[in-house]
Amino acid sequence: MVHLRVGFVELLKDHTSAADSDAWVQVTTPPDYRDRHLRLGARRALPSGGERVLFVDDWVATGAQVEAARGVVELSGATWCGAAVLVDGVERAHVRRQVNLRNLLHIRDV
Repeated sequence: MVHLRVGFVELLKDHTSAADSDAWVQVTTPPDYRDRHLRLGARRALPSGGERVLFVDDWVATGAQVEAARGVVELSGATWCGAAVLVDGVERAHVRRQVNLRNLLHIRDV
């Protein structure tokens, strides 16, 4: 990643800010495939305004976590570029368009 001059920001599920002293940006996801609402967050300093963010994951079932990730990025002042996943299981086309989702395989191909 250093060679490409790109960074990495981890998003944590249900992180308790008591675990460290850094400020966090957190949002609640829409219902996921188990009908859970998770808290998804990142350190407030990462990403920062002016940076562009591409969300990368292995599998997206409902798109709930991708929607929440976009919320974290927008709250941080960074620019959301889109999402890239290996397997796309999103059934709602408007979610796919909203987050600019690109995939290698669709769930029906697996």
